[in-house]
Amino acid sequence: MPTFFTRKNEVNKFRQLMLTREKGEMVYYHHYASQQYTAGTKTEWEVEMRRFRKERKEGTLNINPNNHRNPKIKGKQFYTFVLQDTDMDKNPKLDPVGMVFDGGCFLVSGFIYLFRKEANRDASYKYIMGLK
Repeated sequence: MPTFFTRKNEVNKFRQLMLTREKGEMVYYHHYASQQYTAGTKTEWEVEMRRFRKERKEGTLNINPNNHRNPKIKGKQFYTFVLQDTDMDKNPKLDPVGMVFDGGCFLVSGFIYLFRKEANRDASYKYIMGLK
């Protein structure tokens, strides 16, 4: 059965995540297996970054800096990058995270990750992509 997303529902679901935030969370994203928004701590994110870096070295994923965005969500500043499988057929056709931005939607094939601090986004990008 296909999944349908509406902007109103996605904004409400993301808002719920933000209302239950806990100290130490640094990255936010839509978890496809559970079909819900979730957060990761620095420790959890470090594990994921190592996996993503390995996959990038194997040539199976990429992060295009042209997809970096600095959206506001409910007036709060966020910083994003989009993780994409190099086989574009493996990427979700729409990440619902792109529907929660103030001022419009960001529709992209791939997985959108949100950070509250630009430095965390940029450091994550550099690490995964193997940049100095």
